[in-house]
Amino acid sequence: MRCQVLYGPRDLRLENRPEPVLGDRDVLIRVHTVGLCGSDFHRYMGHRQIPGPLVLGHEFSGNVACVGRSVTKFKPGDRATVQPNFGCGECDMCRAGRENLCQERLGLSVNIDGCFADYVAVPEGYAWHIPQGLSYEQAAIAEPLAVAVRAVKRARVAPGDTVAILGAGPVGLLTLQVAKASGAFTVVADVMAWKLELARRLGADAAISGSRQDLLAALEEATRQRGASVVIETAGVPSTVEAALQLVAPGGRVILVGLAQTAAEVVPSRIVSNEVDVLGSYIYTHDEFGTALTLVERKIVDVDAIVSHRLPFDRLTEAFSILERGEGCKVLIEM
Repeated sequence: MRCQVLYGPRDLRLENRPEPVLGDRDVLIRVHTVGLCGSDFHRYMGHRQIPGPLVLGHEFSGNVACVGRSVTKFKPGDRATVQPNFGCGECDMCRAGRENLCQERLGLSVNIDGCFADYVAVPEGYAWHIPQGLSYEQAAIAEPLAVAVRAVKRARVAPGDTVAILGAGPVGLLTLQVAKASGAFTVVADVMAWKLELARRLGADAAISGSRQDLLAALEEATRQRGASVVIETAGVPSTVEAALQLVAPGGRVILVGLAQTAAEVVPSRIVSNEVDVLGSYIYTHDEFGTALTLVERKIVDVDAIVSHRLPFDRLTEAFSILERGEGCKVLIEM
């Protein structure tokens, strides 16, 4: 089968490999559509380490090619998408329904080969039937949508909240829509004008430029001096982490979603004296993945709107270049 293998920074090679070996409880999926994630981009650029030559990709959908002998929920030909982080099922975190925190977790394109390949074998319990009426593209985007669902859930967003979202990339724009569906007044900040315009089209009540000197003043203006009861940071850079802690109103919640890799300056006394809750939100669990599919199926979240490019499998390097130039939102690869 064809697969795109990353050997090091910008060293992506198209190879032929044998199809994956199928376990008794595994499902073999013929990949149809893959979404290019920011984490794939950072590994491609060398910003994050890889364990060795690695097939990238984890947001995908396709058709079941064959199943292991103990599989009962799928048959060949079924359309499927995948929750691409596999918990051990036995540890305290897994038993508590927090398989996203399993220390033995296997993640496609993290520590095992991903889905930029013709075929991927996954455990039956982490494969999902694509609801009738959803396209392969929409089903592939359920994965980043699940990230947004968990962030809003962790933030306890409710009607009347003012939610500021820092970063208008795919996860930020999906978080915007989930927060709107929860009844919040939403403000989106980013440095790119075209992303802010897209945020407005997707229902943001206000969209402000993160390049402005006084982001706090801009937020207060947008919220009529109320500030943000919830700030969700999705950009994953220290400056936006610092901004999140400055923008949140007393008694508010800060949710960190982006994976900033270097230190941010924090003034603990401000968190303490304002009783600010600072929470991390890491990927998702089965519950959020199921909710994501339902939100798309019921047309509550528009995932099609964030798709900026569609490229064939043999142009994956070009897809990474689009993200490097800051020109794309969600780039899809068609197999």
